[in-house]
Amino acid sequence: MLLGKNETELNIQEIKMIIEKVCEVESNFSAIAKDNYAGQITSDTLNYIQSRINQNIA
Repeated sequence: MLLGKNETELNIQEIKMIIEKVCEVESNFSAIAKDNYAGQITSDTLNYIQSRINQNIA
């Protein structure tokens, strides 16, 4: 969070809210993938998709 505060004009609370929202979106994505494609998407595929999401957010 300190990096976020140093790199932006956001305060710690705003940074926490952004992080929480990103975590919520990622968690929802994982739940949807598991519910809709149970047994069809491997852990490796989910990890790959998650890494791409992380890259896009960064």
